Amino acid sequence: MGRLLPQDMESLDNPKILSLLHDAYMSCEEDNDEDIVVVTESQNTIYIQTVKKVYMVKLFSFFRLKEGSDRTEILQLVNLLNHQVIFSRFSMPKDDVLLSEYFLSYKGGLDPYQLINSLRLFEKITWAALRLIIPKRLYPLDTVCSGKNGK
Repeated sequence: MGRLLPQDMESLDNPKILSLLHDAYMSCEEDNDEDIVVVTESQNTIYIQTVKKVYMVKLFSFFRLKEGSDRTEILQLVNLLNHQVIFSRFSMPKDDVLLSEYFLSYKGGLDPYQLINSLRLFEKITWAALRLIIPKRLYPLDTVCSGKNGK
């Protein structure tokens, strides 16, 4: 699939994104929430959504924190992540869930390489940042939540 041209922006949808990902030999599918779920070669899970009204593709991953983790400590670490990692934004949508997200604009078109490269960069930076900044006692990194709300 070639570049998504500006006149095609309104028609960017999950089947087109899935086609781009399959062309790059990535393991992916659409889930019940209409998110695209990508399982990387490293077995990390990344979700993709299109935000059509602002011409953005959202890449995001959830990480479950250990039950009973100190919320104040986690919020301080989230602030540290946001200060030191400018590629993605980190937040806590729930007391036991850490969210990392990145938005990619497709206004003016979208090159498949741009999407695939951004997805790979998002994975590399997010997981490296978590391993460097969040103490292991607060989360099991191999536990990834699913769905839009980190359930």
